[in-house]
Amino acid sequence: MNTLAIDTSTRTLSLALAIDGKCVSYRNFVLNRRMADAIVPHITAFLRRRGLGLDDIGAVVAGRGPGSFTSLRVGVATVKGLCFGRDIPVAGIPSPDAVAAAVAATLGKTDPKLCVISDARRGLLYAATYRIEEGRPLAAGSCQLLPWKELRRQLTKPVVFAGDGVTLHREDIVKAFGPDAALTDPKFVTPQARYLLPAGLAAIKDGRAADAATLEPLYLYAEDCQVRP
Repeated sequence: MNTLAIDTSTRTLSLALAIDGKCVSYRNFVLNRRMADAIVPHITAFLRRRGLGLDDIGAVVAGRGPGSFTSLRVGVATVKGLCFGRDIPVAGIPSPDAVAAAVAATLGKTDPKLCVISDARRGLLYAATYRIEEGRPLAAGSCQLLPWKELRRQLTKPVVFAGDGVTLHREDIVKAFGPDAALTDPKFVTPQARYLLPAGLAAIKDGRAADAATLEPLYLYAEDCQVRP
């Protein structure tokens, strides 16, 4: 089965393709134009490189956010358009899980707590905390929307941080948790679709995937709040 993974929670459009459960291709595109104008052409070209078209996709793994309102809406709408009428299952995965999976795959089997943070604007962060066991990230709660000071009060050493919020709060992280707590490797900054695949493929295999009608973005701000990237 051909499985397409997609994340649009940031300005980066991230795509990955798995064939029979193995990731065979991935690309990340930093977009200089509107996501709505770019997403379908990029997906089409990405698949064409493997000799595939949209009708060859048998399942979709989609990053649900949180993140950019507009980009998430466009991404979810695109997934719905791809899946409707084709009876394609879709697994929605929180986007921070991709960053957590990248960290877990790199750091080893057992490490300190991990907190993935991203800039939510207005002085707030999106934050998701994990523990890493046997090389896999296990969520230690739901994603939160909160200021750094509140997040700092919730966490204790040892903990490491990843995500684009690390750049924003690097000095705070180092001061509170030490110089090794801030992870700055590029693959730990934005969610990459290839790291959504393991959780998404497992959900599809276990029957936990859904149809496109039930896929919704993960918004932590009020729905009428307009915060632009």
